[in-house]
Amino acid sequence: MTRTEKKKLFRKIATEVRKELQTIAPHFNTGWGTANVAKSLNGYCGFGSTMIWQALKAEGFKPKIINGVGHWFVVCDDILVDVTASQFSQPMVCVREYKTVEKIIESGERSMGFWKNTKASNTPAAAGLNDNEAKIEHARQKAKEL
Repeated sequence: MTRTEKKKLFRKIATEVRKELQTIAPHFNTGWGTANVAKSLNGYCGFGSTMIWQALKAEGFKPKIINGVGHWFVVCDDILVDVTASQFSQPMVCVREYKTVEKIIESGERSMGFWKNTKASNTPAAAGLNDNEAKIEHARQKAKEL
């Protein structure tokens, strides 16, 4: 698979995940409320990153969940995938070359500082997102009941 094909696939997956996250987000007991769910998904980055991680693993990739600066996101094969960066005035679905993002951050650009890699983990639990997979499944079930 070429890099372009991979990014296209990641964008497709991320778009599907964001759509699902917008649907199930009101069913999480996060304390963040639901006012910003449809627009920015503010406060749902851990759930979104877990869902992206699950989807990429299911496709046979080896994604990493990144603990950024007050934000969670996924990097897979040096491609950043983020479905909640809209809370930082970024596009709703971000699929970018992570090395390019790192260079921009290193140059002192603060608008992307939340994407700084402070810790990369191979699983949601290792990233400190211990119960996210169970919470996502619970929210999916709640959404189906409606």
